[in-house]
Amino acid sequence: MNDVATPSLYLFIAQISAYIMTDMKAVWEGVFPGSSLVPPHNPPPGNFEVFSKQECNFIESLRWKALSRIFNQKFMDEMYEGFLQSFDQEKDKYPNNGDGVSQFVINNRMRNRTATNPLQVYSNKVLPFTPGLNKDFWNIIAKIPYELRTNFKLYFEIYNRHFPQMMQFPFVSGSTLFNYNPTIDNTIKNAIRKLVPWRFQAKLGLLFTWERSKLVRKILNTIDETHPDLNPEGVLELKN
Repeated sequence: MNDVATPSLYLFIAQISAYIMTDMKAVWEGVFPGSSLVPPHNPPPGNFEVFSKQECNFIESLRWKALSRIFNQKFMDEMYEGFLQSFDQEKDKYPNNGDGVSQFVINNRMRNRTATNPLQVYSNKVLPFTPGLNKDFWNIIAKIPYELRTNFKLYFEIYNRHFPQMMQFPFVSGSTLFNYNPTIDNTIKNAIRKLVPWRFQAKLGLLFTWERSKLVRKILNTIDETHPDLNPEGVLELKN
């Protein structure tokens, strides 16, 4: 319920929820078919070794370096060892191939963040429409080879067969431009690319406008930088 409790943290579903009107009867929540019909990583990760190098923040990453400014070394080591242990235990539940990685990402994303959004946040006001949230759907998807679902291949095949007119339009997903219409020239392509960065989208009114969060400052002011698990110098730097 963090998405409802702390809307000032810019959490996506909380922001969307604020725009749901009382006359709306239902909302579409597309994470279930989206994450299953299109594996979350392109190109195919292949196995967990490749996936971890591509997606995990290991000790040399900027995130852990930033954490070292806040926590002392002993606490850092405990957190890092806990991360490695939890990651190993969770990934061992799945086969070490593309399908296993896809299952791992979908299950953890839904369990840790996405699943509670449509079922709890949206349902406060409207009926969430969640296609794909059933056993029959997942049984069907499991029969489709992983490689045939990457890079929107399955989506494009469906559109090509049943909605060919929609193939005339380029679209952007995850900052990547997909274009299957050879008649669209580079001028249009370049114009679309300029809309990808959020700062351009915000100026054009394509994104929500956020109010600066007051919660982060309030939390920082309550922190005791002398706590034994913290790095006093780094915490004081943040507070100032």
